[in-house]
Amino acid sequence: MNETPEERREAAKIRRRWISLGEAVAVAAVLISAATLWNSYAERKSTEADRAATAQKEGKVEAALVLRARPADDGKQLTIEAVDPDQVIQSQRLILPAKLNVKPIETAGDARIEARWLSDALKESGLERTNAGDLRVPIAIVSRFTSKGEMHSAAAVYQLAYVREGHLLGGSSIKLRGLSLVSRVPESQAQKAVDRVWSVKR
Repeated sequence: MNETPEERREAAKIRRRWISLGEAVAVAAVLISAATLWNSYAERKSTEADRAATAQKEGKVEAALVLRARPADDGKQLTIEAVDPDQVIQSQRLILPAKLNVKPIETAGDARIEARWLSDALKESGLERTNAGDLRVPIAIVSRFTSKGEMHSAAAVYQLAYVREGHLLGGSSIKLRGLSLVSRVPESQAQKAVDRVWSVKR
């Protein structure tokens, strides 16, 4: 049966409509697939960012070093340890005010401050003959320590408390009492920070 020209034109229109509809469905499918892929990617990135932020926060908590100092040998030294039992001090650098003209003191494996170090510093600076009683001097402590197997570093300025005791036959001696935290500082700024506290104290 032969189609008339009018029927052929109508059939062509129908085919074009089906092709257009098929193309629209295909485009819609591509858009839906792209949107699903993007949502999955965005959700994964958000989850990764949350995990990274949590890990960073936990790392900062683990790396926050709090020191405990205890007098030993009748005040001749302070033994220093981390309050957190998971943290182990490996080495320390002790920085006194520049006015005392003392090079930074390094310790390794046996974290401590010895009274003779302070006494020698005061002698060299001419400040040994100050009033007796409870006294303080700022000190910066730069620590290297491990926390859960990872190496960290921390720097802070403390007030080193000590007492000078006069002797019956003249002279005096220093006994160390403890440490009190002033502020945490960047390691590169430790000397400047302790000098600033010293200048205010004086």
